[in-house]
Parts: sequence; C-alpha cells; structure tokens
Amino acid sequence: MKNVVSAGETVGLLLLSAGEATIAAWHPRKVEEVRRRELTLTDAAEHELLGPSYSHPRGSGEKAVANRSSAQRDLWERRLERHRARFARSVAAETAREAKRRAWQLVLVLGDPRRAGPACEELRRRGVPAIRSDLVLDWLRPAALASRLAPEVERARAELAGPPGRAHRERR
Repeated sequence: MKNVVSAGETVGLLLLSAGEATIAAWHPRKVEEVRRRELTLTDAAEHELLGPSYSHPRGSGEKAVANRSSAQRDLWERRLERHRARFARSVAAETAREAKRRAWQLVLVLGDPRRAGPACEELRRRGVPAIRSDLVLDWLRPAALASRLAPEVERARAELAGPPGRAHRERR
C-alpha cells in the first residue's frame, strides 16, 4: 500500500450520523454515494428505561423518583450509544471491503467522534488508512459536499503523507 495519496485518486468517505451511515467516493467535483445504511434499533435500545427499577422496590412513589428515573435514563442512553458505536464499526468493516475493492488509499471518516473514532479504529484494524474529521455534512447535496470536503481531503492526504507514525493519528 502506498504512503502517499495522489491528488487525482478517489478518496473513500464514511459519513456517520446518529441514525445512519453513508459510504461514498469523493471526487474533486462530486461525491458518489456507494451505499447508505440506517441504524436499526434493537428492542433493548428502543425500550427507553423509565422510572425506578424493579430491583429497588423500597421507598414511596414520592421519594427519590427523579433520581432513580434519571439513572434509568442514563443507562438507556449508554446502551443506545454503545449500539451506535457497534453500528459504526460494522459499517466501517463494510467500508474497508469497499475500499479494497475500489483501491481507495484513504478513507475520510466524518461525524460525531463517539462514532467516528470506533469506525477509524475498525478501518485501520482492517488495513485501510483512515483519517477522522469532526465535520457532520451528510445533509449536503453531492456537489456541495464535494467542494466542502476538498480542504478536508487535502488535510487528510497531507496527514497520511506526513512523518512515519503520524499517518494513523486521529485529528484532535
């Protein structure tokens, strides 16, 4: 695998949001959508935990209900976020296969760091150079997305071509 991505090469994109992921190919003037996946919520993730848990039957309905309800809500949110991270890793594995099939030398991963971080890790684990960006731009049309991402692609190419060991560091 080359260390430097030339300016004419197509760059893979993985755009992650809370509810979906898009695998795409970036070209200087357009973005070609390859595949879009929606997050499916499992029964555990869909079922929001409300109120006190059954394991704490003590206390009247008035005492500390907000505190216990809050703890249940936090537990549900943590479960949902873990589910989203697993989804990001799964889509990253799919992106790695696509990157190898299309000979992408780089995949730029965009989105919330809670999902983009695990996706980058999975891509790198599968031997695909990945650079993370905190941008969330999946709502833009393909032509606008292509031009908005041009500076990010150049930054990612420069980072990949930088000194040894730097290519796999995430943007902070």
